[in-house]
Parts: sequence; structure tokens; C-alpha cells
Amino acid sequence: MIKLLREKYELLRESKLFSELKAVASHKTDLLTSKMWILPDGKPVSLDQWHYRWLQNNPKIALKYGLDVKTLPDEEQPVRVAALKKGFFRVNYEYNSGTITIEGLSSKYHKKIKDAIFVIAIDNIRSIDRMKLTLMNETLTKITRAEEAILFTYRSEEEKLAAVEDIIK
Repeated sequence: MIKLLREKYELLRESKLFSELKAVASHKTDLLTSKMWILPDGKPVSLDQWHYRWLQNNPKIALKYGLDVKTLPDEEQPVRVAALKKGFFRVNYEYNSGTITIEGLSSKYHKKIKDAIFVIAIDNIRSIDRMKLTLMNETLTKITRAEEAILFTYRSEEEKLAAVEDIIK
């Protein structure tokens, strides 16, 4: 199984979707975190600023996925909610705890999103102590799926990758 996971990774990593992805250790959004968006088409984007600010500063990218940020207030929560509803997946990595958290809508959770999460995980497997996946309903009022793996309890990278694969399936 591990050999298949590595082969899957190599195939995905060669894709143009993942060419700009940076390891969490190589960029910090602020002193405590690295942030990313997984765009609705499955492309992960490493951010040098807060999630909502990145969308406001990249309105053409947001609009490509049906999100007109110019109509939203200049506040984090409304932009976050609107982006999640359009199929964006929010990724946060916390340096102090080694926790990576991914959130999005259940209805928008498809193979390309899963592949992006897998590539992010394998690129950062040595830095991730805990992985959390939270999927919500269309109105963001109910958690429909919550998964967590405590990766530091596994001895090898192969065991960690197997745990990641179990979470994102």
C-alpha cells in the first residue's frame, strides 16, 4: 500500500496543479501559521497573507470560481463563508502544535480536493503532528464529517501516510 501511495504522490506532484505549492516550513503567513487555499479545481495555493486578504488581493482568481469579493465587506468571516460556499477549502498549519486543519463543504469534497490534501500532507509529513478535516453542510451550520489523526503517535512516515489516506478517503 505504501508503494502505491508514493507512486500516487509522484504522479500528482508532476501535475501543474501542484507546481507552486510550498512546504509549510518554507513559508509563514504570520508568526504562528502557514495558510493555504485549495481552489475549487483542486489547486493548492500557499498564502503570504490571511485567507480573506489573499482573495481580496486576487479578485480575478476569486471571480474565476464565481466569488465576487468586491461585493463583500472587508472582514474575515463574510469572505471565508462566501469562499467555502463556492468550493474553496481553507488550510491552516499551526507551528506551535504541528496541527494542520482543512475545512470545506461536504458537497464540494471531490477527488481533486482529496489529491491536494494528500500532496500537502506528504510534502509536510515530518512537520505535521496532527491532521484535522472538517466538512460542513451547504449553510455552514452543521459539521457533517470530522476526522482527526494524531500523526506523532506513528513511528514511520509510511504509517503516517496510511493514516492520512484513511482520513481523506
